[in-house]
Amino acid sequence: MLSITYWQLAKKWEKLVGMYISESEGANFWLSVKHGKKPTNGSYEYLIGPNSSEKSLTKLIKTNNITILSNTLEIQAIKCKSEKLTAAVFFKAGTLHTSKSSFIKTDDPCILLIKDSGEELVLTISDPTQKLQKTTISLSGKIHCKNLMSTYNAEKKESVLEIPFPQEKEKGSSTSFILSF
Repeated sequence: MLSITYWQLAKKWEKLVGMYISESEGANFWLSVKHGKKPTNGSYEYLIGPNSSEKSLTKLIKTNNITILSNTLEIQAIKCKSEKLTAAVFFKAGTLHTSKSSFIKTDDPCILLIKDSGEELVLTISDPTQKLQKTTISLSGKIHCKNLMSTYNAEKKESVLEIPFPQEKEKGSSTSFILSF
């Protein structure tokens, strides 16, 4: 059963979730799924499409444009073929196989997007815990970024990137880097 609650907010998010520090006003909602009294090993999939119509979301699903790469307690991830975009939430350190020969490995919880333009990758990453100073991720292949410390391990065929997270009032916000092949 799906439940939705709507309210008008004119106070600090910090009071609601204990981590945000900026003011936010406006319409908000809370969407939840009632799982029953004692669900065991259940799972489901859903798609959030801001500013999308039911028609456009249905088309997206029917054209098999989105592939679910992982739907576990540790990693939730998708690949959108038309956008050449991989989106992942790592609830803890782990490895996501994006194809037979490609992977993303993280040392910490993080949320990331990787957009492939064909000539370069745009990596956008954030620390949802708002506790980390930095993290390390590994990507398959030889990749470098002029703004990050990176090393290539030829034996493992992986690039290791050390990524600093925004601090102070920017904690939890995302940061982007252009990666070259």
